[in-house]
Amino acid sequence: MEVTYRTDTTAIVSWEAGNENNSPTELFILYMNATWDLGMWKIFRMLSPGTRSTRVDLEPWTSYNFRVKQLNGVGYSELSEPSETYRTEASRPYANPENVRAAMNSSRFIDVEWVVRN
Repeated sequence: MEVTYRTDTTAIVSWEAGNENNSPTELFILYMNATWDLGMWKIFRMLSPGTRSTRVDLEPWTSYNFRVKQLNGVGYSELSEPSETYRTEASRPYANPENVRAAMNSSRFIDVEWVVRN
């Protein structure tokens, strides 16, 4: 498991296929763990058996790890060892907030609400 071609917004995740044990690989499952996942591994992408790398879009100011699992006709492999941790740098916002609303709460306070755009 390796993270290559790194920028602040993308990376390429690569891996080697494990032993198929006389049953062809049907699928690779890429798992991701990010800063906000608190140690939880989530399925990030399902990939065809010939695939050995994939491009990943990244968020700023986040740490990432990746793992992969292989499926054949008999079942699933164990998860691979995690990739090295990849940390993206802080970045400016990509877009302005949407649906900005202000309402008087009292004669001294205004409540302001908005929706953050990704």
